[in-house]
Amino acid sequence: IAQLAIVGNYNFQKLQKPQIKQAASLITCESNIAVLTASPYSAVELGYYLPECQIFYMHDKPYISGGYSMLNPDNNLFKKSQSPVYSDYEFVYYVYYDEEKDNKDITISNYMTLIESHHYDSFYVDTYGAASF
Repeated sequence: IAQLAIVGNYNFQKLQKPQIKQAASLITCESNIAVLTASPYSAVELGYYLPECQIFYMHDKPYISGGYSMLNPDNNLFKKSQSPVYSDYEFVYYVYYDEEKDNKDITISNYMTLIESHHYDSFYVDTYGAASF
């Protein structure tokens, strides 16, 4: 326990201190705003700080198990192959870790314009707005 007091909140699997609280402070939850995370892990983290938001997450499998079983795959699972949910929202926050950049091929930029991007250590929050074509 003494070591925990020295290290503090630290994710040993990712070898980093979580920056989710700072990232969550950028996100506002309204009916015209979607929050999309690159993984169930990020969805669980954000859900703690943003309980009033509907958070969508990407996952390659049609089911969730273990520590992620609390997530509702029927309402919140977003598969890369499915049609995008962007048309229902004016803004989308896309939240991901550095190693999840490969998931960024979800073609948000085909439907929306990147407005701003923030990063905290290896954690990113990209804000997209409705594109006018």
